[in-house]
Amino acid sequence: GCDRQRHAKSLCGAHYRRARKHGHPEGGRVPNGTGVDWIVNVGLTSSQDECLIWPFGTDSDGYARVWWDGRHQFVHRIICEHAHGPAPTLEHQAAHSCGCGADGCVNKRHLRWATAVENQSDRLTHGTANIGQNNGRSKLNEGDVREILKLRGKATQSEIAVKFGVRQTTISKIHRGKAWGYMKN
Repeated sequence: GCDRQRHAKSLCGAHYRRARKHGHPEGGRVPNGTGVDWIVNVGLTSSQDECLIWPFGTDSDGYARVWWDGRHQFVHRIICEHAHGPAPTLEHQAAHSCGCGADGCVNKRHLRWATAVENQSDRLTHGTANIGQNNGRSKLNEGDVREILKLRGKATQSEIAVKFGVRQTTISKIHRGKAWGYMKN
């Protein structure tokens, strides 16, 4: 609908840059106060049970952020505070019961105050923890680790390491439960 002179891919210069940066010609920044208005009028008043996904920009981890009280703050933390009162301590985190915090969920019914340990425990329950094959640097998957555990005592750690393309120290850590310790042999 833009009637400015076309620059590239039938878009004007501004819309072309937005499409390259945000994936859509109308992507990018919203007018000041739009995010705050959404929190007040939608986030804090919604009574839905499903995830309520933040419709604006997120940080690199997928969490919603907004300028609030003179600084950038996490939207889920703002909503948790308004729905459930202030955090019991400075160390408490706004934890998601749905496991969709990194997807931008800000539903007040899915939020609660939790310690860092409780929040990490939730990640294990939801399958969103960065462990095992969910770790982008992992060369092994759970099937490989099961086989490595079965080979304990039947082959040397060096032989097992060669078979799976990892170092002997990795096999040692798996056998001792220092790596992939959540998988019992």
